[in-house]
Amino acid sequence: MTKWILITLFLLSVSNVHSAVRDESDRFKLMYDRYGIDQELKGSRRYSSYFSLDIGLSSGIREIVNDISGATENTSNDIQKELNVVKVLTKNLNTEKMIFLDLITGAPLPFFKLGRVAVLPSIFFGTNVGASFTIHNSNDPLAPEAQTYIKMDKKIGFNSTLHWDTDDQVGVRLYYMIRQDIEAAASSSDIAGDGEIVGLDGLKKELKGYYTDLSYTQVNGKSSYLFEIKELLLYKDSSSTTNGNFGQRPMAHVRYRNKIKTEKFIFSPFVGMHIRDGHDFSDGAYGGIDFDFVEDIALGFTGKANGDFLTFIPRGNFNHFHVSYTLKTAFSNPQSEIWTSSIHALALSVPF
Repeated sequence: MTKWILITLFLLSVSNVHSAVRDESDRFKLMYDRYGIDQELKGSRRYSSYFSLDIGLSSGIREIVNDISGATENTSNDIQKELNVVKVLTKNLNTEKMIFLDLITGAPLPFFKLGRVAVLPSIFFGTNVGASFTIHNSNDPLAPEAQTYIKMDKKIGFNSTLHWDTDDQVGVRLYYMIRQDIEAAASSSDIAGDGEIVGLDGLKKELKGYYTDLSYTQVNGKSSYLFEIKELLLYKDSSSTTNGNFGQRPMAHVRYRNKIKTEKFIFSPFVGMHIRDGHDFSDGAYGGIDFDFVEDIALGFTGKANGDFLTFIPRGNFNHFHVSYTLKTAFSNPQSEIWTSSIHALALSVPF
């Protein structure tokens, strides 16, 4: 166990370096990938479920939205509207907020075998919506503004899991995805005039294409190794009207896990790394531990840490449904001079 603590501390120490320049789409991209890793650790089998819903929100986001709405609705005077908006932005100066929503519906297809390989296919339709916004005054100390990034994905495709006689398995996901995103900055006068932080007209432009997610899990006794690549663009649809702000490069992810079994409990420490264009190797470093019961008890707990957050995931993977709660709380603040709120998430899925 000592070597696991040393490895984790090393990864977290090198990941505590931040750039002084903040790009909202790059920040969201990192948080989006981290959130995706958390979803895997929950064991919710999102793409092998009739229904899967995962919602995550930063603390205080509803209050900001309500305050801005109230600041622009309670008066018809334009100057007073802007003053009210400035007051709200100043109150939340140098903070970031995140929104994540992931909805997937699916259905199993007939199981079949190819020699020694068992194939478990299914079809799915998914919608993913995410947003990040930062309130700052770096351009003008007297003029706070809201910097926003919004992304929406719609995908439909096939998901397959391939098993051998061993515990090794391969995951293959092939799908068609439509991605819409927008990145914008709004001043207090912009928000006072429109009554909202960002307009959604930019989401009319679409990046369309065929993508694949590939994974391989190798099991060697008590140890397992995961290698995967996600959102690998195979073919860009010629009807696309944008290249998007998110970028078109995939995410690569590796993880090592070791299972320690006692008479009553199973402890599974793990370390991993994910990388995508827009953030460094150190940003994707993480480590943690799963806690489960040896007996047929569906409850478990996952703890995870990276250079910015501690993540706690109590979960219940029952026969007919999976449910979990996630708390991501920042242990280093501010991050690149921006204060990061805790993120709360609730997930529910009904597996095949």
